[in-house]
Amino acid sequence: MVRGGQENWPQLYSLTRNPLKLHFLAHNGRVEPISEPAIGSPEAEALPDRMQSHASRLVRFAWKKFGLRLDYSDASLTEVENVLDALQRDFVRKGPKSNATILGLSSYFGAYIGEVLRRKHGGAWTAEVPDLNPPSNGVEVAGLIFVPARSTYLRLTEGSAFSVRALCQKFEEAVSQRCSVRDEPATGVKRVREFAHNCAVQAVDDAKKKFDLKLDYTEASLEFLETILSRTADLVADRVPATQRLTDQGKMLLKAEGALNYGAYLGEILCKNLGGSWQDIVPGSEVERIVVVAGGAWFDPLECTRVSIVSPREDISAKKFYFHAKKIAQVDGVIICGKKEG
Repeated sequence: MVRGGQENWPQLYSLTRNPLKLHFLAHNGRVEPISEPAIGSPEAEALPDRMQSHASRLVRFAWKKFGLRLDYSDASLTEVENVLDALQRDFVRKGPKSNATILGLSSYFGAYIGEVLRRKHGGAWTAEVPDLNPPSNGVEVAGLIFVPARSTYLRLTEGSAFSVRALCQKFEEAVSQRCSVRDEPATGVKRVREFAHNCAVQAVDDAKKKFDLKLDYTEASLEFLETILSRTADLVADRVPATQRLTDQGKMLLKAEGALNYGAYLGEILCKNLGGSWQDIVPGSEVERIVVVAGGAWFDPLECTRVSIVSPREDISAKKFYFHAKKIAQVDGVIICGKKEG
């Protein structure tokens, strides 16, 4: 497994101060160089121009060397996915490349992927991506930001679990959702319900693709959900063979997405089987969160899945959480993961 430190990420977007001198593109076992833009050149000055230049350079190189046509279409992202898959497999077979090499690949492929999304949806490149450490550039569409270089980096270092094609599709679905409700009344409950539903759908899809398990929103599916949470916790805690271990970035993403998506799925089970509904306001609570209210009681399924992944405990599990909620859903002022709420 390729492992790279985070300290080189800022260099990727500081070409005028500390350019990476050589980038590589591999194809069928061959490695070829791609030159950097000259320091002080126009393409190294403005972010949109630099990203477009990187994308164009990748397009020319792919056609000249391999006869691969990248035309900024949706279909071309499948070609990009195939090339990244070949690269990642080559890294595993021959040993890890330097982090600078991985970052260089990420910059060019990320620029192309970002340009596909920008041209299709009318977005714009931005260097102001909030809460991202280390910093990276993103494409902003309808108020949402996708970071293609980071996604490409994870695809190259972690493998097919971080498919850039799938991440692009997920981003486009979010953009479509945002645009479709833009003219509707902006009710908090409506947004929360749609958000939770979409996250649960993603959990069902991930369960099938990554674990070959079927989540169907029934009580019986809680057994499968616990299996998934246990396996996810093992990955986060490195309780897996060395070849399956993730980088710190991969673990961070897995923890966040796992808690969110599988927590939303657990919440949807409460909604479908106990007549609950999603809510974004908890009386008396100073912590911003989304919860499920059933029979007057508040339940926090995302906290349950977060604990199950980050610090598993015998007294907290998806099954216990659900059946506890089922037992006391008609009681007022009751529980969130074992803690009484006033």
